[in-house]
Amino acid sequence: MSTLVYRFGLLPPHENEALVREQMRLAHRYRNDLVQIERARRAVVREAARVPEVVRLEAEAARTDAECAKVGAQIKAARAAGRTRKDSVELTEQLKALRIEHRDVVSALREARREARVAAEPVLDEIQERVGEMRRGARAICGVYWGTYLLVEAADEAMRKATPLYDKDAEPNDPRFVPWTGNGRIGVQIQGGMTEADTVRDRRLRIESAAPPPGADPNSKRSLRRRYCILAMRVDSEGRDPVWARWRMVMERPLPSDAIIKEAAVKLNRVGPREEWSVTITLTTAERDRRVKDQTGTVGIDLGWRLMPDGIRVAAWHGSDGASGFLMLPDTRPTFHTTPGGRTRSSALGVVDAARKVEDLSSKRDKAFNEARATIARIEGAPPWFELATKTISQWRSQGRLAALVRRWRDARWEGDAEAYEEAEKWRYHDHHLWAWESSQREKALRARREIFRLFAADMAKRYARVVLEKLDLRDFSKKEDGPDATVNPTSRRNRTVVALSEFRESIALAFGGTWAVEKGPTGDRIVAVEAAGTTMVHHECGSVERWDQTMHLSHMCSSCGAIFDQDANAAKNILAAGERLGGPVLSGAARNDENVSNLNQVREGRWAKAKRMKAEKDAKLEAARKAAPSAAE
Repeated sequence: MSTLVYRFGLLPPHENEALVREQMRLAHRYRNDLVQIERARRAVVREAARVPEVVRLEAEAARTDAECAKVGAQIKAARAAGRTRKDSVELTEQLKALRIEHRDVVSALREARREARVAAEPVLDEIQERVGEMRRGARAICGVYWGTYLLVEAADEAMRKATPLYDKDAEPNDPRFVPWTGNGRIGVQIQGGMTEADTVRDRRLRIESAAPPPGADPNSKRSLRRRYCILAMRVDSEGRDPVWARWRMVMERPLPSDAIIKEAAVKLNRVGPREEWSVTITLTTAERDRRVKDQTGTVGIDLGWRLMPDGIRVAAWHGSDGASGFLMLPDTRPTFHTTPGGRTRSSALGVVDAARKVEDLSSKRDKAFNEARATIARIEGAPPWFELATKTISQWRSQGRLAALVRRWRDARWEGDAEAYEEAEKWRYHDHHLWAWESSQREKALRARREIFRLFAADMAKRYARVVLEKLDLRDFSKKEDGPDATVNPTSRRNRTVVALSEFRESIALAFGGTWAVEKGPTGDRIVAVEAAGTTMVHHECGSVERWDQTMHLSHMCSSCGAIFDQDANAAKNILAAGERLGGPVLSGAARNDENVSNLNQVREGRWAKAKRMKAEKDAKLEAARKAAPSAAE
C-alpha cells in the first residue's frame, strides 16, 4: 500500500469558528509545553552523564576553541594592517595545528559522553519515566481535543528525533520554542481507516454534498468536474455527542476509488494580512504500487545551485537508459530541458523573477519604514503617552509596531498633529499595501517552485525504478563561514534560499515512496544514497582526477583523454555509476572546491605526462636494442 496526501482549499469556517481558533491557540501552547519538558529533560541527561573525564574534555575543547579564535583574529588584524599572506604563514600554520587539536578533542569528548550515558542508563531510565509522566500531565490539562493533540505530539516527536543532544561541535543542542504567528492546525485520526463512502455518516469526519455557490452554472464543464461539498470535522464533545466545525470545500479531483482515509487536518496559514484555509487528507491506496511494478532502470541526480544566463540550475540528472538533462528555475518560464528522447515541461510562472520582486518590495518597505520612524521621532509638543511610547523608536525594527502606534494615535489625537498624523497614516496605508503584495508574491513563488519540483520528481518516478542521490548535509551550506579565509558571497547565499535544495530532495524522496531524514538519510527501497566525494572531479569516461577552478568554469577539458564535459552532468553520471554499484563511493576524495583534495587515493597522470613517459620508455628500449645489436651479429 502507498500513502498519499490530498490537499483541498477551504473557505473560513461557518460553524464553530471561535472554537476552531481556540483549539489552534491551545495546541500551540501545548506544543511549547512539550518543548519546555524536552529542554528540561536534556539538561538533566547532560548533567547525569557529566563525569570528571567529560568535564575535563569540555574544558579542553573550550580552550582549543578560544585559541583558534584568538589566532584567527590575529591573522585578520595582520591582513587588515596591509601585511601579505606570506607575513602570516607562521600564524596560519599555528591555526591549522590548533584546529586539528580541537577536532581531536571534540572527537574524544563525544566518545566520553557516549560511554558516560551507557554507564548512567539506570538513571536515564528513571529520568525518562518521569518525563513520560510530565508529558501525560501536560496532555491532561492542555484542553486540546484528542485528534489535534495527536498532531502536536507527532510534530514534537519528529522535532526530538531531528534535534540531536549535541551539535556537530559537541555543544548542547536544545529544540526551540515555536513562536505564535497566527497559523495553526486541527485534525482527526481515523483508527483503522475508512472509505470515502463512510464519510457520509462517520462521527469524526464527514464530507457532505452541497449545492453550487450562487452564480455558478451547475451544467458547465467546470462545475461538472468539481464536487461542491462541506467538510465537517469533530473538534470537541458534549458528553458522547460530537461538536462539529464546518467549512465549504471544492474537490477539484476525486479521491482514489480504493482509498482508505487515515487522517485529516485543517490548516490555517496567514499570508500577510489575509488567511488561507486548507485541508489535507492522508490516505492509503494500492494504485501507485501497481504503477511502480512497471518501472525499470535507475537515475542519478546531482544537487546544487548554479546561476545560468536563463535562470538558476537546480540539478543535473542522468538515467541508465541514456537520457539526461537539467532542472532549471528560469527567470521567466520554469522548465527543465532534456536531451532528445526525454521530456520537457513548461509553465508561465517565473520563480526567480518572483523571488527578486519579493526582495525589491521588502527593500522598499524597509526604506519607507526608516523614513517614517525618523519623521515621528522628530515630532514636538506631543502628549506624555506619545513621548513614552516613542522613547525607544530609534531602535524599532518592526513595521507592525509602528503601525500599531499609528492606529493608537488615530484614537488619541491632539491639537496641531494634523500634518504629522496624515503623513504617518499615509505610510501605514502604503506599508499595508506593500506587505500584502510582498507576502502574496512570496507565496506564489513558493508554490510555483514546489510545483516545478513535484512535476520533475513525478516524472522521474514514472520513468525509473530507483533514484540515486548524494549524501549531503545541507545544513552546512546555510552556515556562514568564519575564520581568516572566510568569504561571503551574498548572491550565492540568496540563490540558496531561492533554490531550497532540502525541499527539492524531499520531493524526490516522496515521489519514490520514501523520505529523507536530516540525520539518518533516506528511507525507502527505491532511494539509494552515495558519497559525494569525487563525483565532480573524477571524469566519468576515463577516471582521471581533474583539478580546476570549478566556480569560474562550468565545463572542463580532461587532461587525460581530451574530452570536454559539464561538471554537473559529469557528477550525475558518477552518482548513477556509484548507485549501480549498490551505493559504493565513486572515489574517495574531493567533490567540491571546499573539500580536501589530498585524500584522493587514485590520481591518473595527465595526457602530456603520459606521452613523455611513453617516449622515454621507447627511447630507452631503442637505446638498449642498439647496444645489443653488435653482440648479436657476432
